[in-house]
Amino acid sequence: MGGLLRDAVKARRALFVFDGVDEGGAVKEVVEGFILDVSRDHVVVVTGRPEGVSREMYVERSYLLLSLQPLTMEQQQQMINLRLEEHSKAREFFANLLKFVKSRKLMDALFFEHFPKRDIEKLAEIKGDEKQYAAGGVLADTLEVLYDCAARAKPVY
Repeated sequence: MGGLLRDAVKARRALFVFDGVDEGGAVKEVVEGFILDVSRDHVVVVTGRPEGVSREMYVERSYLLLSLQPLTMEQQQQMINLRLEEHSKAREFFANLLKFVKSRKLMDALFFEHFPKRDIEKLAEIKGDEKQYAAGGVLADTLEVLYDCAARAKPVY
């Protein structure tokens, strides 16, 4: 088998896949340098999270950049059905997880229906001594803190 691989590399007919380049840590630059060297003579596929890849480096060298979109709920359910045995604990777990995600999306929609972002953003504009305190005595001086506190609030109807 090693001979076939060696022959494919020598004939420049090998495809190299570098998965998770963003996880290179302290040696990421070395790994990316190696990828560039290999890509001079071979076809390469590089994967990584957008925030962890030197995008400009690949654009400068005319790499084709793709962004994968998340699977839809239906696609996720199809993957569960294809990959996991029917009536297994794993399948039951993922079925419940999908139900949770679906209900969470509904809760988020209802939350923003009752607490529009524009109202929360107005609180962030309060200056100086007028800053508002949110639930639990937390100083709500950034949008992040305001959203976090608002997400934990329990509306009374």
